[in-house]
Amino acid sequence: TASMPESDIPLLQIARRFNLDRNEQLILAAAVGLDADPDLMELIGRLGQPRRVTVRAVQRMLAPCGVDFTATRALFKPDAPLLSSGLLRFAVHPDTEEEALTTALLVSQDCAETVLGTSGREGQEESMRDDSTGQEPPAIKERPGFMTAGPGNIPPAVSRGRSRTHRPAGASAEVKPGNMKLAELVLPGEVMNALNQFVQNPRALDATLASWGCTEMMTPGPFSLAVFWGEKGSGRKTAAEAVAGELGIPLVCVNPMEKARGPEDSVKLVVSGLETACAVGGILMIHPADPLFSQEYEDDLCPGILEGLSRHSGRVIMVTRHAPPASHPLGAACSFPIHFPRPDRDTRERLWRRLMPPGVPVDDEIDFGRLASAFPWNAGRIHEAIRRGVRRAAGRPGSGNVLRLKDIQFDEGPGTAGASGSSIPSEIIAPSVRLDSVALPDDLLAKVHEILAAAEHRALVLEKWGFGEKYRTGHGISALFYGPSGTGKTLTAEAVAGELGLPLRVVSAANILDKWVGETEKNTTQLFRTASEAGEVLLLDEADGLFGRRVSNSSNNSYYINNHINCLLSEMDSFRGIVILSSNRAFAMDRAFDRRIRWKLRFPMPGPEAREAIWRLSLPAGAPLDPDIDYADLARRYEFSGGLIRSAVLKAAYAAAAEGCAIAMRHLVAAAETETVSRRARRAMGFAPLAE
Repeated sequence: TASMPESDIPLLQIARRFNLDRNEQLILAAAVGLDADPDLMELIGRLGQPRRVTVRAVQRMLAPCGVDFTATRALFKPDAPLLSSGLLRFAVHPDTEEEALTTALLVSQDCAETVLGTSGREGQEESMRDDSTGQEPPAIKERPGFMTAGPGNIPPAVSRGRSRTHRPAGASAEVKPGNMKLAELVLPGEVMNALNQFVQNPRALDATLASWGCTEMMTPGPFSLAVFWGEKGSGRKTAAEAVAGELGIPLVCVNPMEKARGPEDSVKLVVSGLETACAVGGILMIHPADPLFSQEYEDDLCPGILEGLSRHSGRVIMVTRHAPPASHPLGAACSFPIHFPRPDRDTRERLWRRLMPPGVPVDDEIDFGRLASAFPWNAGRIHEAIRRGVRRAAGRPGSGNVLRLKDIQFDEGPGTAGASGSSIPSEIIAPSVRLDSVALPDDLLAKVHEILAAAEHRALVLEKWGFGEKYRTGHGISALFYGPSGTGKTLTAEAVAGELGLPLRVVSAANILDKWVGETEKNTTQLFRTASEAGEVLLLDEADGLFGRRVSNSSNNSYYINNHINCLLSEMDSFRGIVILSSNRAFAMDRAFDRRIRWKLRFPMPGPEAREAIWRLSLPAGAPLDPDIDYADLARRYEFSGGLIRSAVLKAAYAAAAEGCAIAMRHLVAAAETETVSRRARRAMGFAPLAE
């Protein structure tokens, strides 16, 4: 800056904009220097001060400049320019002047970049102007983006008026604002009770142990450790932010695996995060913390982590996928092991309603209750589905866009391998068929409605009535559709998915079986778990090739056959979705499968009444039809399955389109006759009988 005109020196620009006097300029320069230069911070530490930016550290640094801090303590009051403008901010609001001397000071990121010249000239000038008008602010307190100092504030983005994650210079931790409250969370009651206890009385466990005389079981230090464990997307990190917000203090986030070349580096990152949390008066969140519970850390490095924790008097949160083992030193030090379970049906409905942006127009076909019943998703998955759906709806061409069911229902359109996370060749169908489009005998239709009723009320029976806890397995819906080809098995499966508002995944058994040892079992596990996670109706076509009987151990291939059948049995037990098996014939399945498949529906060849209904339903409403069509006569003359009828109808439509006229009775009869000839020809194929 020595060669700069005085008007271009960044610190002087800030001083003019915010009416800073000489002492305030020196204070701001010292604070920025301490924040940016680890060597200066180290020097302050050698003088016996905490290694963080504080009023006292700034005082030590500026002592040679003759700054009288006794007379200028008023410069650190909330209404003074340095704090009211947001240039500096206390990490935790001090209650007394004495506390203000040692409370950590945080430097605004934009201020630091401007003073150090790292944000660029254009950015510096822009950051000092009003965001809405581009003009210089007329007074300090009218400057948009600068918030009044108060408890729990952290550095704002002063040039844009929105809070921003702050990473102190040279630190490995991120400091985030606690913008949420516990009341905003949608979690089960027992989880909320544990979180409230962690906020209000983190030492309750130790107090109880002390009253019982079990002092050797107390936490080895003044810290309070909570482990938030559960699957990805269960709300663990959001809950940590809400805990910080409830206390009005920042959340310090550390990833022990970030740039770590080994366990030693991970421990250093954790200890550094503890120091940062202590400096800013915040809560430390370690995520992901699962590696810290491994054997590799327990033997040699866990003592280092516990030593760092023992010097920390605040709250610490570890975020893991699994429960902390009580035998591990960190698990033993945990006072609050809080499990974040997969939400039940009612909680999922609340999540759908809470996470849906209020300004998004929603189509009447979207029923949050049905979505909650259909998709067993956690908060993270629901949020992602809403985000994806809103973007699709907003990008749809045309006016009057609304969020539709199909926008949030399916990850992808009809596709094959790799869709929705499965590598097995399959087809995902967005159902366009309902039961009123399928002609079925009354007794068969009644059984299909039984399946739908079970699927609709599964959450009530398993979750509210307690059957899910009573019976550990068998929470899924399973059915077998068997009968001759073309009798409507696949169409009915699609109608079931359509009635439930779920995607249909169609997989052939041949695509699951594999010649390599163990691959069939791997495919089976992946398929069932993917369908369960995605909330899909799973249709296994040609199931007789997969669901056979186990064989005697004396057989050469008994090990491989029995292995894949045992794997199927296990997956059927744990499956929580809807699976439909389809086969062209009744087959001899293992008795264990027979017990697990609750509905077995035989699809017969349709009778005259059913055939007449199929002829009618096979002709779309938009097709031009001649009034001479006699559906009853077609049903009497041709004893076709539903598949053959649809084939004949399509041929007749092509013939009528070629003539440029409506579809008439003659077109349908001609098409049906060709199907009859084809059937006779197929029967005649093969070797003729040998002559005597």
